[in-house]
Amino acid sequence: MKIDYREYGITYRQFDWWSRQGWIRPSSPAGSGNDREFPQNEVRIFRIIATLTIIGFKPSHAAEIARAAVDLGWSGRIDLRDKRVMTYGILSAKGRVSAGGIASDSRTG
Repeated sequence: MKIDYREYGITYRQFDWWSRQGWIRPSSPAGSGNDREFPQNEVRIFRIIATLTIIGFKPSHAAEIARAAVDLGWSGRIDLRDKRVMTYGILSAKGRVSAGGIASDSRTG
């Protein structure tokens, strides 16, 4: 599936950089630019990253939140009233979210 990054106000350079950083992963390393195909989960991750960056998250933090959220089964729909967004956002801002999920914090046990 191709990603229409322009729909989210993302430039080609941002889209390409996110892919090069590994924040969104194409189905195959072959291809470049608009020719890249992405699995459905990666499309959901892209949508979450794009939405979170629009509201002010750093792309690296948004990518960590998005990957953790999708890995935990989140559909990718962003609702700022959803406590999961707020929890992931706070933990990410404090550097306590990893790509594999929520990192433990020695202060909380």
